[in-house]
Amino acid sequence: VSSDGELRLAQLPGGEDVLSDLLWVTAPFAAELPGPGGTKRRGASDGMIAVESAKWGDFRGCVPADHYDVIGQIGDRGPDPISGFDAANFYVNIAADLERKGL
Repeated sequence: VSSDGELRLAQLPGGEDVLSDLLWVTAPFAAELPGPGGTKRRGASDGMIAVESAKWGDFRGCVPADHYDVIGQIGDRGPDPISGFDAANFYVNIAADLERKGL
């Protein structure tokens, strides 16, 4: 949460995170989306969920994390050493943001 009270999400200079080796199996399927005329197209994903599928409610963008980073699982030992993403801090900030909104 920034000094002006707004929830800010960290971004890498390139806007990407390194995908966990375990997610290389599911990533191609997660990124497959319906295209025109019954074709398939590729989209961005966290290795398990396509970004297009995650857009609901007040979608505020993506974080530099794969699915395992976001849920704080599979060997999570704090902030990601590459992107700096910290799942615990991320959810504390979301809770604080919801509280500020009276939810």
